Amino acid sequence: MKRGAAMSVHTGGRRVGRCCKAITGILLFIVIAAAFSCESGQKQQTVNEEEIFSFDVYTLTNKGIVRDIEGLGNLAVFDKATVISRIDGIVENVFVKKGDVIGRGDRIIELSNYQLALEKIKIEKEVLSAQEELDTARMQYMEEEKNLYKKFYVLEKMKLQIENSEKEIKFLKANLARKKILFDKGGITEEELRNIEFSLESKEGELNVLKKGYELESYGFRNKDLIFAGYDIPSEEEKRRELLVSLNTRLLKKRIEFAQIRLKKEMIELERIDWLLGQTVITAPVDGVVTDVTKFVGEKVSADETVTTILNQSRLLARVSFSETDRQDLKGGEEVSVFIDSLGKNITGRVYVIDPYIDVNTRRFNVDCVIDNTLNLVPGMFVMVRIPVRKVEQVLLLPRTALIREDEQSGAVYVVSKNDRIFQRTVMYEGYDNRFVIVHDGVREDEVVVLKPLINLMDGMRITYREK
Repeated sequence: MKRGAAMSVHTGGRRVGRCCKAITGILLFIVIAAAFSCESGQKQQTVNEEEIFSFDVYTLTNKGIVRDIEGLGNLAVFDKATVISRIDGIVENVFVKKGDVIGRGDRIIELSNYQLALEKIKIEKEVLSAQEELDTARMQYMEEEKNLYKKFYVLEKMKLQIENSEKEIKFLKANLARKKILFDKGGITEEELRNIEFSLESKEGELNVLKKGYELESYGFRNKDLIFAGYDIPSEEEKRRELLVSLNTRLLKKRIEFAQIRLKKEMIELERIDWLLGQTVITAPVDGVVTDVTKFVGEKVSADETVTTILNQSRLLARVSFSETDRQDLKGGEEVSVFIDSLGKNITGRVYVIDPYIDVNTRRFNVDCVIDNTLNLVPGMFVMVRIPVRKVEQVLLLPRTALIREDEQSGAVYVVSKNDRIFQRTVMYEGYDNRFVIVHDGVREDEVVVLKPLINLMDGMRITYREK
């Protein structure tokens, strides 16, 4: 009984504890709910107090546009020549004056230079001397060549004499052998035998002399001389002789070559002097108008000194500037329309030069268009060039009323987010017409921008809007 009672009391205590915990949880929930309700009420009150503006908006879309390329600039000189003197000299005659219209090759100034005239006389003498030296060397060569061909006959003659002497010696030796037999038998006297021996010795001496002479005379005419010089022995005797003659006239050929080199050098000097003397008359390198004449008769002119400037105004350049975005649409030789602002007239020209670089500061580049000067135009006139490329472009057009302009290329707009709040964006643009600009960076297609934004707008503000 006591054990059971104790158990009953213990169980009742646990139930009481659970009830207390439940009551505590309920009270905590009520407190948290009340706090949350209070906070939500404060937020709702803040939202209700937020000021909301109403604006017209515009949804950005890519559109295809067709436009020409235009650029502003000035007329410039197409062809200009600075005329300089190539030599020192004294002005003898002046043939033009400022403002004269002259043609290519017309005389401008004539100079005199006595030093060049004296130098020409000296060089002409050197030319004559070199020519005589060359003629002499050629004559010596021809004479030596003739003597060499004669020498072949001399060598043949000496060779024949040697062969005859060898035959005589052979005969004398045979005769001496027979005479010795007769002498041993007493058929001849000792004196006769000695005379025969003497004749044999004499012939042998003559043969040795002939052989020595032939060896000396044939030096340079032997086959081994050709081999030593690096030649092959020709099979034909005539070609062999020609080769030997060429081998033995090398020195004379060198003299001829040296004489030719000297003559050529002197002739070059003579041509140089003649060219310099030809520069005493200064002529116009181009057609055009003389801008000034800086020298007068009797004055000294130095080499490379300017004597006048000539402008060719039959053609001029319209030098204009374009945006870097237009560069891919320009080609050399394209026809252009050039508007002359001061005359209010258009003339036709063609693209002549496109600058190969873009200015890093302005992001623009220059184009030179050549025009025929049929309207008596002068350099410096203001022009506008239109290139009718009829370029079709897909561009993002932004209403000018949405743009907060900062400079010619950048500005700001307010973009509407999905929760109807606005945020400022920086955009890069270029002009298009009175209503729109072309946006290059900062916003995308299908984004919504605020038209006629107020000055006091701030990022994150909520607005109401209607589509325009």
